[in-house]
Amino acid sequence: MFLRAIILAALSLTVSACGIFGGGKDDDIVFDQRTGPNTKQLVEDLPDGLVGDQENARYTNDELRAEEPSD
Repeated sequence: MFLRAIILAALSLTVSACGIFGGGKDDDIVFDQRTGPNTKQLVEDLPDGLVGDQENARYTNDELRAEEPSD
């Protein structure tokens, strides 16, 4: 009985995926429109270059090197 239920469930999923139970040509396409923000409009408001953080800037004359990787 359990095997019959699994076979029936697999068969119904396969058939429904093929579109036999519906899916005519007159159905509306759900994702046919552009989604998300208008990127061009958002970018227009950004400054032309990177603005430095003068208040929190820390400068040094030391030569900075990465640590040697340990094996």
